[in-house]
Amino acid sequence: MLDSIKGTAIRQIDVGTHVKESGRGADSQQDNLSVDKKHQEAAAKNAEKDVAKAVEELNKAVEALNIGRKFEIEDDLEEVVVKIMDKKEGEVIRQIPSEEAIKLEKNIKQMLGMFFDSTM
Repeated sequence: MLDSIKGTAIRQIDVGTHVKESGRGADSQQDNLSVDKKHQEAAAKNAEKDVAKAVEELNKAVEALNIGRKFEIEDDLEEVVVKIMDKKEGEVIRQIPSEEAIKLEKNIKQMLGMFFDSTM
């Protein structure tokens, strides 16, 4: 695929040079920009398909491992908390952000609140 993109770029340079010599430079540049944009859009679509396929494969792998995902919103901080859980046991394997990080952030907010309340 990389070779075909390189080949397309070389052909576009050759076409642009030839057209400039024949006096149609502005129209040709517009056409080249249009072709470049189409190639970029096609490459972006291919990349999206690749990412979607990788995500699908990861989800299948996670299902095979008997692992669940749980999304929650921490009310005090208004942040999303992601929990990776063992489906059989129902226990949390990993949490992002961690409980310690959530407690630390709550304490920092509380201390900042006390600081601003006492200075006003």
